[in-house]
Amino acid sequence: MKRIIVLGAAGMAGHMISLYLKTINNYHVIDVCHTYKPFPNSIILDIHDLLNVESLIKNEKPDIIINCIGILNKGIDKKIPDAIFVNSYFPKWLEKFCINESTKIIHISTDCVFSGKTGGHTETAIPDGSDPYARTKVLGEIINKKDLTIRTSIIGPELKQEGIGLFHWFLNQKGDISGYSKVYWTGVTTLQLAICIDTMIRLNLSGLYHLVPSAPINKYELLCIIKEVFCKEIRINKDYNVKCSRTLVDTRNELPEGLPGYEEMICQLKNWMKKNHKLYDSIYSNLK
Repeated sequence: MKRIIVLGAAGMAGHMISLYLKTINNYHVIDVCHTYKPFPNSIILDIHDLLNVESLIKNEKPDIIINCIGILNKGIDKKIPDAIFVNSYFPKWLEKFCINESTKIIHISTDCVFSGKTGGHTETAIPDGSDPYARTKVLGEIINKKDLTIRTSIIGPELKQEGIGLFHWFLNQKGDISGYSKVYWTGVTTLQLAICIDTMIRLNLSGLYHLVPSAPINKYELLCIIKEVFCKEIRINKDYNVKCSRTLVDTRNELPEGLPGYEEMICQLKNWMKKNHKLYDSIYSNLK
């Protein structure tokens, strides 16, 4: 049985990864969170206390550590020192601490390491993002022959009302909203991310992996799919003014079954949320 520590297990990605991997018999999942315990056995830990992190790793003896912790782009200008520690220093510290161990680090990165001026970025493309989020995230990427960094963009439910993700924002909107038809996206649902992490563990993938579908979609089209699948009564108006493309390309193609299309991923996500509705009812009361 593989022992897996999930750091950031109360976050948008982390809670889904923890929850999904717990459904797989040969995994023992240890949830680690900063202040909020999403599951009864979750461990509260502040990663700024590196001695406690060391103790956790030594005591739990994990085969895999999945790092979902990050300071996000919203409001990052006001907390740059913390962003440098969390996004840049801590992943590199983890890599170094486990360098002589069999423990594998799986680190979640982002398409935001690119500026958005051009799309179609392969794994060998040089990140050109210049804002604090882009710079701190790219500095924290772990690229070696043992560990794995997953670059992607994610949408999915949150466990807190103050979540800032696109999916969370959309499900809480009413009336008319704008959808950017010139903003192009390649990404996955958090459920699909969790499914793929299971596959990547089984395949023992390492290095840098762009986890994205084969074709991009614009944000207007993406919102229209979410609207239809989640039976959301809202009007989405096309907005042509904002232009951006941080789209990624997976040139490795090492996932045997590839990725589902966007609509299929979102349908699977809805079914998952309904199955686990007790986690989400207080935040997404309009699930149908």
